[in-house]
Amino acid sequence: MFVTLCMLLMVIYIFSIMFTQLLSDTECGQTRFENVPMAMNFMLTQVLCGFDSKVVNILLKEGFVYYILWLIYVLTGSLSIMNVLIGILCEVVSGTADQEKEIAVKNDVEKQILSTGLDADRQEISKHEMMIILESTVVAARLEELGVDVHALLDFVHFFDDHMEMPIGSFVELVVQFRGAKQTTVRDIVDLRKFISMEISIAERTFEKMAHF
Repeated sequence: MFVTLCMLLMVIYIFSIMFTQLLSDTECGQTRFENVPMAMNFMLTQVLCGFDSKVVNILLKEGFVYYILWLIYVLTGSLSIMNVLIGILCEVVSGTADQEKEIAVKNDVEKQILSTGLDADRQEISKHEMMIILESTVVAARLEELGVDVHALLDFVHFFDDHMEMPIGSFVELVVQFRGAKQTTVRDIVDLRKFISMEISIAERTFEKMAHF
């Protein structure tokens, strides 16, 4: 946002110098572009408050070149830079809304997990408890409403060791990762690589044990 505003001020400064020099001997220049600060103030108010059509007609009477320069300023200052600023603000608002929605989904998932009778003071959850939670009809229906692919999640949990325990917070993160609308991230690729490496290591150890027999 700061960079965009600096770009706008730079454009205003450059065009104010141009109009001050070119229109110094005209009536329009004496009333609106007498000096650089006055020209900058006028051009800034035009951007913030909306461009005046009378100014365009006045510049057209003074000369076609001034008319073209003013249109270039309008396109650069208002339609380009100001729209970039609006786009940045919309992106920030959209990102904040998505983040709040993500937090709400995580809280809802955690609520569904605890609704199965799991002790809220527990720090970790076992594979058996995960299977019970995911096989619950009520919980599965609610997770599907949140966009979670329960069947894929169940298949994934089957790969866990029977004696493995996972922090509840990590399990909530895992459930949220299985939402259909969730985009693939670098972390997902890294986790996949770690999982494949782990499975290959387990397979190698199994083959080594079988070779000794």
